[in-house]
Amino acid sequence: KAVTFGEAATEYIDSRKDGWQNEKHIDQWRNTLKTYCDKFNDKLVGDVAIDDAEAALRPIWLEKTETATRVLARIVKVLGY
Repeated sequence: KAVTFGEAATEYIDSRKDGWQNEKHIDQWRNTLKTYCDKFNDKLVGDVAIDDAEAALRPIWLEKTETATRVLARIVKVLGY
C-alpha cells in the first residue's frame, strides 16, 4: 500500500511514542511535522523530494534555526521509516 508522508509520520510517531516518556515531546513531533510539512503531507513518501523539504524549511532556517534543524531530522527519520 502506498503511504503518504503524513501517514508515515503518524505511523513513525506511534511506533516510537512508548519509548518517549514525555507527552510534550510526542506533541512537538506531531505539531512540527504537521505545521512545516503541510505542503507535502499528502504526497506519497516516495514522491517527497529534497525540494519539498527545502521549500518547507527555507522560511524558518535563519529565524528558527533550531526548529528547522529538528524538523529536518524528523523528515529524514520519517522518510527512512
